[in-house]
Amino acid sequence: MNEALDHDIDKANGFGRALLNNNGTLNTTTRNGQQLYQSLTSLSDAAADASVSAYALAQQNGKPLPESLAAARTQMDKARTAAVRAAQGYGLTREQAEAVADSLGLMPSKVSLLLETEGMDSTLADLLAVQAELTGCQGRPRSRAPRPS
Repeated sequence: MNEALDHDIDKANGFGRALLNNNGTLNTTTRNGQQLYQSLTSLSDAAADASVSAYALAQQNGKPLPESLAAARTQMDKARTAAVRAAQGYGLTREQAEAVADSLGLMPSKVSLLLETEGMDSTLADLLAVQAELTGCQGRPRSRAPRPS
């Protein structure tokens, strides 16, 4: 994907660090900044729709809650990966591209917030996120605090 982007990018219209504001967000005062922003917001919108649809489909098929949330996170993760690659095609480092993806809400760990905005009760969304995290921790070694003597 990056090679394809290289052919369409005029580096004189903003490239690399010039595409970022001081706070790390995307600078849309350049032509390339505008193009990248439009691409990433379209990708973000599509990711939100795909995540909600994946969750709903999993629930309709009787999948347990952790699996339904995992399906939604998978969709968001795919979109995040595509967004990071696109931003890197505009000369951003991986770290910079990930920060831009974060600023646009492309964070798989925040899928429960997305579901909340799609009409789910906020308390239920928070509980679902906690339950999914706890379920994901099962089987992992636990760290234990030393017992007081």
